[in-house]
Parts: sequence; C-alpha cells; structure tokens
Amino acid sequence: MSHTEFVDLHAASVKLMRSYFVEVEKSSTMIADCTEKPLSLQNRLMLTSQGVIEHEAHVTYMDTKSLLLDAMRVGCPE
Repeated sequence: MSHTEFVDLHAASVKLMRSYFVEVEKSSTMIADCTEKPLSLQNRLMLTSQGVIEHEAHVTYMDTKSLLLDAMRVGCPE
C-alpha cells in the first residue's frame, strides 16, 4: 500500500466513523423517546430499521479500520 493509499484509507475510516456516530445518535434519540405505552407498529419498524442501518454503518467502519490496522502492522508507508 502506498502512502497516498494509506492516507486515503485513513480519511475514509474517519468519514465512516463519523457516519457511524450519526447513526448511533439517531438510534439513541429514538430510544430516548420511550413511553409507558408500547410503540406503535410503525415506530417499532422504524426502530428495527434504524438498528439495521446502525449495524451496517458499524460493520463498514470496522472493516475499514481493520484494513488500517493491518497496514500499520506491516509498517506505515512514508
């Protein structure tokens, strides 16, 4: 991996991390809206959908981070 590729991968990792945090915030906001009554079917579906979106964002970020860590194990390019 060239230095340019490493820098690009790092930038992508940071961007994906921020995207993941945005999804976590959305989920947290939805969870904070808990009420005494059960959620409506529509809200349960929205919460489930958001959980899938958050999970996918996390997996994508972790995959990219793993590539960065692998690159660092063999030595950071200069």
